[in-house]
Amino acid sequence: MFCVISIAVVAGTRPEIIKLSPIIKSLAPISGIEFDFIHTGQHYDWNMSQVFFEELSLPKPSHFLGIGSGTHAHHLAMTVTRLQKYLAARKTSWLVVEGDTNSAMAAAITAAKLRIPVAHVEAGCRSYDLSMPEELNRRIISECAALNFTPTENCTLNLMREGFSLSRIAFTGHPIVEVVNEAQRRMNSKRTCNQFGVQPNEFVLATFHREENVDDRGKLRTLIRSLARIGSTIVFPIHPRTQRRIREFGFGSYLKRSCFVAIPPMKYIDTLAMIKNAAFVFTDSGGMQQEALMLGTPCLTARNTTEWIETVLAGGNTLIGTSKTAIMEHSRYLLENVSIVKTKLKDVENPFGDGKATLRIVRTLLEARIGASTWESMDFLTDGLPESRIIKVNRKFIAPKELRRFLPYVNMIFDRRETPIVLRAKQPLKRGHRIWMFGPQRALEGFRRCCVN
Repeated sequence: MFCVISIAVVAGTRPEIIKLSPIIKSLAPISGIEFDFIHTGQHYDWNMSQVFFEELSLPKPSHFLGIGSGTHAHHLAMTVTRLQKYLAARKTSWLVVEGDTNSAMAAAITAAKLRIPVAHVEAGCRSYDLSMPEELNRRIISECAALNFTPTENCTLNLMREGFSLSRIAFTGHPIVEVVNEAQRRMNSKRTCNQFGVQPNEFVLATFHREENVDDRGKLRTLIRSLARIGSTIVFPIHPRTQRRIREFGFGSYLKRSCFVAIPPMKYIDTLAMIKNAAFVFTDSGGMQQEALMLGTPCLTARNTTEWIETVLAGGNTLIGTSKTAIMEHSRYLLENVSIVKTKLKDVENPFGDGKATLRIVRTLLEARIGASTWESMDFLTDGLPESRIIKVNRKFIAPKELRRFLPYVNMIFDRRETPIVLRAKQPLKRGHRIWMFGPQRALEGFRRCCVN
């Protein structure tokens, strides 16, 4: 059969694979697509992760780069070298990456250098904390991407504020919604709680792994000692990085206290079941902040910033850093008010979408509405030098069809109250809207005339 499009999905860590799983499962069986699932091996080799793939009903990767553990520089160098060699021998229409890992960043750079259009799932998240390696990664990926799939309206606005044109942004929602919804249909909360000897709402689920927390001896000790004193059973799936540091710093004796249930990392569906049944979650994981909100469980985050500010604004997440006082105060409040807080969270609207993100993402990739043309530069000789301009709509409305040819130059749209907005599909511009544009003089002048005719 004639192959009309070739799509490669690259992942290398557990969170990436989880969030990409519905996209992989949607693309793999479609006829007429040459589909590649490339595993960098940043976290796992195939033999160690086979059970995890089976749990998510994922196909075996078609190519395995075998990067393994190492420094940021090692991940970047090895992924670029091995992935470039693989992609150079193929004709790839789209390369899809997710999130903010070293694997995703290295793959995006590799594809961009080869002039392969990059699609970034979970684009536009920002913590605005450049000390986080992930923040650097996600910004680099955005710049490499021909198309950024944004999970929330706030993420969309972040990219618009940074000057990305709407032709490079697609507001889709987040595929994690579909993953969590499917997992809830399969989870057995009673069995999972019994497995770890706890009762619903009578334990805390704790996990932390970020280098700024676990590589700092003082911070790691504060986190563990504070949890030991809050007066609850602590189910503590220990990340391999955290396990190494606990051993290195000599903190193993803390985990022998009766309040700790120290266990290896759990299966994904068991993790979600424990999140749902915990009194609250204590974490520094971005993904767990999302999952806790979707499952109606309050979350305390051991960080000062978050890329998921939506969870804080929704009232489900509190940033408490690594302060012993803050940890104790917030933990005890939540333990004393479990039913009240969880009841309130039942009414919170999910900021991550309606569970149809995969459909939108796959449809956009198959339509291939953005490709090599994204990389065409402005012709200053014929179109004039680029300039920034805010243009007001003085017509009753401008139909999406009229707007389409100007989209590459649109950075941000404001309503009549000068509030940034995101246009939905087939939504027209209306009188009083203001459009901030950046592009060649000829294109901007053409749009100005369109706004008054």
